[in-house]
Amino acid sequence: MTIVPTRAYFSNGRVKVELAVAMGKRLYDKRDKIEREATANEIRAYN
Repeated sequence: MTIVPTRAYFSNGRVKVELAVAMGKRLYDKRDKIEREATANEIRAYN
């Protein structure tokens, strides 16, 4: 999990930062995306 600044602004002479908590993709999600992109690239190459 990672803390990500989403917004920074001034309020009454101070800087305020809005934070969000984010979670990265799981390993299996990355594999699935890479496989889909590779398939799409092969299809484009043959057209």
